[in-house]
Amino acid sequence: MKEAGLTINPRKVQLASPRISLLGYVVNGDIITPNDDKLKAILDFPVPGNVKALQRFLGMVGFYRQFIPHCADLSRPLNQLLRKKTPWHWGEEQECAFRALSDAVASTARLYLPDLNKPFVVQTDASDYGLGAVLLQEHDATLCPLAFASRTLNSAERNYSVTE
Repeated sequence: MKEAGLTINPRKVQLASPRISLLGYVVNGDIITPNDDKLKAILDFPVPGNVKALQRFLGMVGFYRQFIPHCADLSRPLNQLLRKKTPWHWGEEQECAFRALSDAVASTARLYLPDLNKPFVVQTDASDYGLGAVLLQEHDATLCPLAFASRTLNSAERNYSVTE
């Protein structure tokens, strides 16, 4: 390492530990969870009063979106406020979305690390405004989530039927 010009900070080294904190996540055996301190920052975030504050909130939530089922649907009313030429109006719909997203963050799923020797299962869902998916794998005779994904549909995609 010395030849490569790299150094190690002894305070940050975790050897032979079954549980490590890494880049905002906690890896414990074959389970990944968000770091509790990072989740607390999201849960303690005040109701946004302007676009910049909303962008900060959605950015923090977005970092953990793979843990949040239906994240795109939940955040849709908030994302609409970020569109160009959209006047700032924090109404009941945005308040409900903010609370629902905060509640979803508070109850984030535990994700499992994939076992490449086992089959994967993909479940999908779509609505008039978004689509979502979950990647699953069997652990201890139960299908467990490996990752969630979701996004909103653009205006052209909203013209398709849900089955397309």
